[in-house]
Amino acid sequence: AALPHVLDSILRLVRFGWHILISLFLAIIISFILVMDWQRIVEKMKDLEQSRIRTFYLGAAPHLIAFADVLGKALRAQAIIAVCGTILTAAGLWLFGVPNIALLSTIVFFCGFIPILGAFLSSIPILLFGAQVGGLALVLKLIALVALVNAFEAYVLTPRITAKVLRVHPILVLILILVGERFFGIWGMVVGVPIGYYVISVLTEQEEGLGAEP
Repeated sequence: AALPHVLDSILRLVRFGWHILISLFLAIIISFILVMDWQRIVEKMKDLEQSRIRTFYLGAAPHLIAFADVLGKALRAQAIIAVCGTILTAAGLWLFGVPNIALLSTIVFFCGFIPILGAFLSSIPILLFGAQVGGLALVLKLIALVALVNAFEAYVLTPRITAKVLRVHPILVLILILVGERFFGIWGMVVGVPIGYYVISVLTEQEEGLGAEP
């Protein structure tokens, strides 16, 4: 009776891991496409004004444009954070003599589009290469490197850069990331900040409008 239970647990674990990998892959690809082709996407959205859904577009356009602007700023901020994290990690890998820095740096860059969690995910191949090259001693050094870079990204780069781009307090950025992850997992960490910021902006504008009424 124990064997079927163990096999069932293993199967659930494999399914869960596969789901996480697929979600991570899609989140990274979509984030990268949005950053690289954002201007074209915005132009295509504006073309809807001349389409059959013109009436709907004119009613929804202000909100769509406002949210698109927030999302674009958030993704650009995340791209800057990803570049900074990649440079720091590459410098550490070079210092410790880890091979295939270009490949590992590419992985770090793409995983950098996942706030906070991305640094841990990108550390898996780094530690595997480190184990092959330098054994346990190098792995421990790389764990320290990843921890330092991740802490710097999470508590310095992400709050400050995102806060500067969106003009919100760094504490609010961290709260939005945590709330997004709590309710929507990896996807929530990617879009939690822009969605949360947009909702707060709309609610603030509504309160100001009500306060201005006689």
